[in-house]
Amino acid sequence: MELTQQYFDEQIKKLASKEDLGEQTKELKAFAREQTEELARIISKSIVEPMEKEFAALEKKLDVKPRVEKLEKDMVAIKTALHLS
Repeated sequence: MELTQQYFDEQIKKLASKEDLGEQTKELKAFAREQTEELARIISKSIVEPMEKEFAALEKKLDVKPRVEKLEKDMVAIKTALHLS
């Protein structure tokens, strides 16, 4: 096979141009951005929201301040009734 100018010209025509590559880059960036946003939505719905609900429920269970305040008042009432203080 003889390498000719015509052969090289044909091969060069098959290569992507700078414009082609620029357009592909834009498309890939847009696709990556869309996929990242979709992944963020999926994570938010499947992980973040359920965890926030669990933490809120746990925080409510662990909030013992009202119960302690009531016990303190009851203790004062008991001590007063028994004349301990």
